[in-house]
Amino acid sequence: MNRTPSVKPAPSAAPETAREKLLASALRVFGECGYDGASIRDIARDANTNVALVSYHFGGKEQLYKELLRSIVVNRVQAALNRFTAAYGDERIQNPSRADARDMLKTLLGGFANNALSSGEILLAARLIVREQTQPTAGFDIVFGSGMETLHKTVTRLFGIATGRNPETQECIIRAHMLFGQILSFVFANAAICRRLGKDTLDRQTRATISAILSENIDKLAKPART
Repeated sequence: MNRTPSVKPAPSAAPETAREKLLASALRVFGECGYDGASIRDIARDANTNVALVSYHFGGKEQLYKELLRSIVVNRVQAALNRFTAAYGDERIQNPSRADARDMLKTLLGGFANNALSSGEILLAARLIVREQTQPTAGFDIVFGSGMETLHKTVTRLFGIATGRNPETQECIIRAHMLFGQILSFVFANAAICRRLGKDTLDRQTRATISAILSENIDKLAKPART
């Protein structure tokens, strides 16, 4: 006698929703308090749930923090790299002229700057990434390996092509790294620049000005090296 196969019920959307809600709360709490200053209880309270649910989805504080970092890098940094690749195409990115490489630097870093400064939650995410640079935790390898290394190498390679430098040299890596510093200063010292500008946040017009000045600086810094 043939039996009708049992049909498993479709999984409820609630667990995934709860998981995403916990990640959003973790971003706020870790972003404001840092890893050491945050607690699972604080995160559960922010998410309006109980501590047991945090343990169920993530196992503990360290695992939750690592998953948060992974989601930030994949959703922000890797997504930006994917958009960059889609805009120019793999072949053009792999073999750009000096002028193309300079324009690509402007596009990639300009988009990175605008995204990093565009909203409160994204700014919190950027601050977490910055904090991992100054106070590395067990999550740093996730940040570096999930997208930051690729972004850094891409910027260094484009800078090397634009300036005629070998991107594998220490000098070229340092010069390319300094381009990131122009962006990160607005993340790390966000309160200071907002106070100086008399603003509560960096609005769209201000971010456009930052991107325009960044573009000017890239033109100055990415000139061909003197021989």
